[in-house]
Order: sequence, then structure tokens, then C-alpha cells
Amino acid sequence: MRIVMVIISCIKGEINVERTMRIQIIGTGIVGEATACLAKSFGHEVYGYDINPRQSPYYTNISSTGKSYDLTFVCVNETLVDGVVSELVGKGMSNIVIRSTTRPGTIKALSEKCKVSLCHNPEFLREKTYLVDALTPPFVLIGTTDIPYKSLCGFYRPLQDRCKIIYTDVTTSEMAKLTLNNYLATLITFWNQINEVCKTVGVDTESVARVISNDSRVSSYGFTPCGEGFGGKCLPKDLVQLIDYGRSVGCNMSVMESIGIFNTRVRGLRPV
Repeated sequence: MRIVMVIISCIKGEINVERTMRIQIIGTGIVGEATACLAKSFGHEVYGYDINPRQSPYYTNISSTGKSYDLTFVCVNETLVDGVVSELVGKGMSNIVIRSTTRPGTIKALSEKCKVSLCHNPEFLREKTYLVDALTPPFVLIGTTDIPYKSLCGFYRPLQDRCKIIYTDVTTSEMAKLTLNNYLATLITFWNQINEVCKTVGVDTESVARVISNDSRVSSYGFTPCGEGFGGKCLPKDLVQLIDYGRSVGCNMSVMESIGIFNTRVRGLRPV
């Protein structure tokens, strides 16, 4: 109920977002730069920090984490999240938002360990179009261990007329992020399998796709480029992460394991 009341306040405009915020971003890779681009588009001051900083037009400056910020977005590899958040909390920082793809249960445990409220705000970016995707998200997902930060509600208020802003608990948010990426991996693998059968029996895969696309339940995602498998930084990693997590809670992960095996074989058959 407390979460719902804060969301209602955001929608009613009781949170002032007209002022310029000071935004700190830890990790200046693709996710960090996309987050910085979005923050800059809202007119905020953006300070980036990374062990290996790189120049970007979206950062006002490289920060030292000793300053005061309205929001701190953590955009590091999931294996580094625990250490980064613990260090930030140790320095007295609050309003910490984790954008990394963490294993379900990670942020709740970290919140209890550090005795602080945390938010999870996963990204849904494509590597080739990450800046465009940052500015035009299909939806915004905010998971919270308590009530959403007012500053985070305010940060995303400019988008509320363009896309859904969804609030949930952190573990649901973590699971949703993993599920979406693995759903996409499954669609790609499905079409690779169909393509293999079609080529074997002399049927045009694209013709099959055009026929079944007349059913509104059928997604076009994954058909192109058919036969190449999935790669990149996210889908293979998140497939492994979901399999490991499922096994750890006693689930039979044979479906996802088969997707990984099939994808490895398909990618191995690709011409160099």
C-alpha cells in the first residue's frame, strides 16, 4: 500500500521535477552511457565514474563519489554490484538505483545486509541502438525494497506520457529482466530450428514465416537474421545466469539448457 501511495503522488505531479538533478553514474559502459544520455535529455547534470573512464559527451564530469547526488545509478557488471553498493552506502550515499542484471534475490539480500532501501531499474537496450532505445523505452521497470525514491519517480516523470512506468518488488524486477532476455533468446532459437528443418526438406523459411504471421499471437522477433544464432553481451550471459539460478532453487532447466546447446552449435556452423 505504501508503494501505491507514492506512485499516485508521482502521477498527480506532487513531486517537483522541474529542478536540475545531480545524477551520478557508476560504470560508464553501454548501460551507463545510455542512462547518461537519457538524464542529459531531461536537462540534468550527469557525473560518471569508472575504474577505466572513457570520454563521452553525456557526462558533465568524472565524479569522485564523495559528492552529493540526487540519484546514483549503478551500471556495472553484476559480479561487482555487491562491492559497489556496499562502498556507496559506507560513504553515506542514498538513493542508489541498480541497473545491472542481477540474479533474483540479490538486491533484497544486499538491502538487508547494508540496512538501506534500494531500487532496481533494469535496462532493455539493444547493443546496436542503445542510445535510441534509452530515449524511447517500451516501458520503465522499477523494483523497490521499500517505497520508490521520490527523486527516481521525478526522474522518469517526463516519460510517463510516452510509456508505462511499472513498479514492483525488486525480486520480480530482477526475474522480469532475466525472463525477457531469455524469451528473446528462445524466439531466436525457435526460428533457427524451424529454418534448419525447412532447409532440409526444401521449404522456404520466409514463406512459412509470412503465413503464420497472419496470426496476431505470432511475434516477428527472432526471424531475422535467421540461422545465425544469438550472441552479444547480454543474451548468452543471461541464459547462463537463468540456468544457474533455476538449478540453485531445484528446478529442471532442460528447456533453457537445450537452447544453449542448440545456439552454440548454430553459431559454430557460421562461416568465419
